[in-house]
Amino acid sequence: MVGESARRCPPLTNTTVTAPLHAAATKQPPRWDAGDVVTSESCRVGLKVVRGPDWYTSDDADGGEGRAGTIVRKTASPGLVYVQWESQGSEEVNERLYYIVPGRYELCCAVPYTV
Repeated sequence: MVGESARRCPPLTNTTVTAPLHAAATKQPPRWDAGDVVTSESCRVGLKVVRGPDWYTSDDADGGEGRAGTIVRKTASPGLVYVQWESQGSEEVNERLYYIVPGRYELCCAVPYTV
């Protein structure tokens, strides 16, 4: 069972989340760590996410572990969201559908990677 602290993501602000500084220095794509799991309570459009502990997709749609995406829209069905992974470009055709349901944590909030 996930602890109560793992159920909260940081609040969405009007500031832009920037890539970790080491990425700019090394000219590599930014790498992100996994924060709290994304739940129906914390799930919102604009939230930056990475792979969660229950990641099941066999492909690297997200660009690989440590790569971020953004929840770009929710569906009319509760618990379904579309994520646009930074590695896939910004076209709608590249959005991927994920389930946000209790006990299945495919996505986590993205937090800057620290060395």
